[in-house]
Amino acid sequence: MTSAAEQEARVVGLIRDRQYREAAEACDQMNQQYPDYESGWYTASHLAMVVKEPILAVRAIDRALVISPGRPEWLFQRVECLGALGDLNEARITAEQISGHLFQSAEVSAAFAFSLSRLGLYEDARRQYAQAIKLEPEQSSNYYNLATVERFLGDAEAAQAALTRCLALDPDDEDAHFLRAGLKTQTDEDNNVDDLQAAYIRAEGQPPKSAFATRCRKNWKTWAITIARLNICRKGLRCGVQDSSTHCKTISMPSSRFERRIQRMFLTAGSRGM
Repeated sequence: MTSAAEQEARVVGLIRDRQYREAAEACDQMNQQYPDYESGWYTASHLAMVVKEPILAVRAIDRALVISPGRPEWLFQRVECLGALGDLNEARITAEQISGHLFQSAEVSAAFAFSLSRLGLYEDARRQYAQAIKLEPEQSSNYYNLATVERFLGDAEAAQAALTRCLALDPDDEDAHFLRAGLKTQTDEDNNVDDLQAAYIRAEGQPPKSAFATRCRKNWKTWAITIARLNICRKGLRCGVQDSSTHCKTISMPSSRFERRIQRMFLTAGSRGM
C-alpha cells in the first residue's frame, strides 16, 4: 500500500501536468484513505483553487485546520480561498490571525503581503514585504510592492528609498519609474527625466523580440517622446522662450489622454504616481 506522502506526490504531479480529472480522483482516494493527513487536505484545497472551485477549496483547508488548528500555512491558504470566493470580511478576519507571523520563505511572505494589501491591511503588508526583502534582498519586485504600500501609508521618503533600490536591481522597470516620478514634484533641478530617457534608449537597443522591448513597445515610445518634450518645454519656460522649437504648444495642449497624464505627473505640484 502506498503511503500518504507518495499518493500526495502523485496528485501534485498530475496537477503539474494539468491532468485535473485524474488528480481529483487520486486526491479523493488519498483523503479517504488518510483522513488525518493534513497536507493531503491542503493539496486538495490547492487543486480546488486551480480548477476554480473556491467553495471546495475552503472546505478542504478547513479539514486541515481541524487536524492542525492555527497552522499559519493553512490559514494563509484559507485567506486565499476566501478571497477567491469573494468573502473578504472572513478573509480579513483569518488574515489578522497570522498577520504577525513571519514566514521563512520570501515567496510566501511576498504573496501574503500582497493578500494583506488587497484586504486593506497595509501595516501588516509592510511587515511581510520587509520579511520577503530580508530573505531575498535581490528580488526587485518586493521593493516595488513595498513602495506601493509605503506610498499608501503616506511615507513618501520610504517609498522613494524602496523604488531607488528596485531600480538599482532592475533599471528597466517601467512601473517603478512611473511611481517614483509621481512621489514628488518634478523640478528642473530634481527630476527623473534622465533615468526615464536612458531606460527608453536601452529598450530601443534591445532585439525586437526580447521580453523588455516587447513590453515597452506599446507605451514607452509615447512616454519617452512626452518626457523629452517636457524636458525641452521646462527649459524653454525657465528661460522665457515660447517659440515652436520648445514644443510648448504640444505640451500645453496634449493630444492624448496618456500625454495629459504624463503632463499632470510632472507639472502639477503634489501629483501622485499612476
